Amino acid sequence: MVSPELSQFQTSSMAKHSASSKASSFLTNCFLYVGGAMAALLVVWALWSFINPGLSSKNSFSTTVDEPKTTISSELDACAGGALGCDDPSDPTFYDDPKLSYMIGQPIKNWDEKRREWLNHHPSLAAGAGDRILVVTGSQPSPCKNPIGDHLLLRLFKNKVDYCRIHGYDIFYNNVLLHPKMHSYWAKLPVVRAAMVAHPEAEWIWWVDSDAAFTDMDFRLPLERYRDHNLVVHGWAHLIHDKKSWTGLNAGVFLIRNCQWSLDLTEVWASMGPQTPNYDKWGQTLRSTFKDKIFPESDDQTGLAYLILKEKKWADKIYLEGEYYFEGYWSEIVGTLDNITDKYVRIEKGVRGLRRRHAEKVSESYGALWEQYLKDAGNGRGSWRRPFITHFTGCQPCNGDHNQMYSGENCWNGMQMALNFADNQVLRNYGFMRPDLLDSSRVSPLPIIPPKHSPVRFGLPELSQLQTSTMAKPTVLSKVSSFFKSLSVIVVGAIVCLLLVWALWSNTKPRPDLSTLMGTPESIIASERVTATDCTVDAQGFNLRCDPLETTFYDDPKFGYLIEKPVKNWDEKRREWLKQHPTFAAGVRDRILLVTGSQPSTV
Repeated sequence: MVSPELSQFQTSSMAKHSASSKASSFLTNCFLYVGGAMAALLVVWALWSFINPGLSSKNSFSTTVDEPKTTISSELDACAGGALGCDDPSDPTFYDDPKLSYMIGQPIKNWDEKRREWLNHHPSLAAGAGDRILVVTGSQPSPCKNPIGDHLLLRLFKNKVDYCRIHGYDIFYNNVLLHPKMHSYWAKLPVVRAAMVAHPEAEWIWWVDSDAAFTDMDFRLPLERYRDHNLVVHGWAHLIHDKKSWTGLNAGVFLIRNCQWSLDLTEVWASMGPQTPNYDKWGQTLRSTFKDKIFPESDDQTGLAYLILKEKKWADKIYLEGEYYFEGYWSEIVGTLDNITDKYVRIEKGVRGLRRRHAEKVSESYGALWEQYLKDAGNGRGSWRRPFITHFTGCQPCNGDHNQMYSGENCWNGMQMALNFADNQVLRNYGFMRPDLLDSSRVSPLPIIPPKHSPVRFGLPELSQLQTSTMAKPTVLSKVSSFFKSLSVIVVGAIVCLLLVWALWSNTKPRPDLSTLMGTPESIIASERVTATDCTVDAQGFNLRCDPLETTFYDDPKFGYLIEKPVKNWDEKRREWLKQHPTFAAGVRDRILLVTGSQPSTV
């Protein structure tokens, strides 16, 4: 039996111990709360300093960037951040030199330094300049003799515009002779030369003949492969050096770096052209060197092969691309297009990510996804991969004077098939497709194969694979309960701190006036509180290669592109999409897409 004194002593002792434990627990929780708050503040401060360095722009620290520099005078302060070409500073550049010429035959010296200095004055264009491409193409200034020639050239130009829009490239279409004596296949060199001077922001000038069509809209040039070269052309070294064949390369499509080497090459290359007194002599030289050359005149293709064969200083910087269809001969391609389509459709049916509908602006991310399933496809002849560029060499769509090796009907039908094959890749982003590649007039709504599960995820396990036990042993719970209790206090403290910082940031950050967007207060607002994805942003401020995994209206199988199918709550759907794509949300109010078109046939 316990005595009353002992009982009172135990009760008093237990009470004191309980009070002491509560006080200790309270102090522990306070310390944990304060620690969690401080940790959250440090994390927020570090992230804020990283993503918004402009807050500390008034301090005395500076950063030096070499080639190209991005520090210029305050005259660019009026330009919006990230804007391309929004202003032209008054600092003198090579454009102010009265001796500057855009013409072949008037060489430019120290072009690399001049171009670098120009980029120093235009920092918004300097960022990403190393990969920037300008596509250049063109046609004759007069109407085509072939009755359907102008229509074919229009469709071929549309094809190039589509490819450039999808990949964010600028394009220049020329239809005038920039040198009156340099005509036919020689006319491209004056255009390329002028484009280099007119576009110092572009690292590469990509000439594509008018009779060439992009037939793989997803494929991107492997620029890293060409980092040590200044000119890329489709060709084979053994045909030039061993067999000395004038068909060892094709000069109808080439990629040339915007540098002094290229300007010098262009001058030497053009010196074989019809504007020089040595034109006939060069024709004789080229024909005696390349025995299979069938016509006596000097031409650009044989001239380039001659420079590769004879002069090492040019050959060392020229990349002969033969691993894929940098440009492919149409006759060996058009007959394979239906089989290639079937192969892609079969793969697409088995992979939800590939058939996911999406905005055209993020098409590059799906092109990258396709690469996982094309590793065994090969490239070039015999491959079931889409040919990158199909070149209708010898068809002469404008004048109709095609090579007698094949009929005009084969040429025109081949062009129609290739262009429709490419256009189907474009139209699918608008909800349509051509079921028959030889029928340009008829389109059908794109069939929708709804995913088995929603939302669509790329490379992520299904929820069923992430199973957890619903039963936990009491002994385990007792051991970890204290840990989770402490952790919860830290998390709560961190969340409260983050909310306070977020509230302060929202109230102090200047916000643009978007109330007039689309004319209603409920318009799509480019939310500046959007959390950026882990995807990189290209030099133009858009991320063409990333489509976040979040579900959007594109994943709704009931969503349609047809005018007969009304779309409800479009403003909300578009706003949500922009929140998931913050690089597109910025500046959306002033963004314009120009849309035009023409009839599908010549009838």
